[in-house]
Amino acid sequence: MAKVHAINTTTIEYIGQPDWIDKPLGGYLAGPTTHDRYRDHIWKTNIMTAAEFDTLFALIGQRVSITTTDYNDRDGDYKVYYNVVLESVDGTHEGLNFTGVECKFTNILV
Repeated sequence: MAKVHAINTTTIEYIGQPDWIDKPLGGYLAGPTTHDRYRDHIWKTNIMTAAEFDTLFALIGQRVSITTTDYNDRDGDYKVYYNVVLESVDGTHEGLNFTGVECKFTNILV
């Protein structure tokens, strides 16, 4: 599988910094912290066209499928995750582009 980020099978060209976030359920005084079965995932990029930003922004709150780095093998081939919620899309509008773009996905079962 190619290393291409996509949402609902539509390629998103500008994503360059995908990151997984573990959500701890709670800690123990002398033991390991347990983690939830679900993870959050963030896509970041320094610049993105306004057209692509608007495509993502229109999907906020919807359940989507994403093609992104595999949680268990982040340097390997990309994987498709289904039934993911696009929680937020944020960035600064500068002319024809958006800068500092960040997309947060939640409810990802890994």
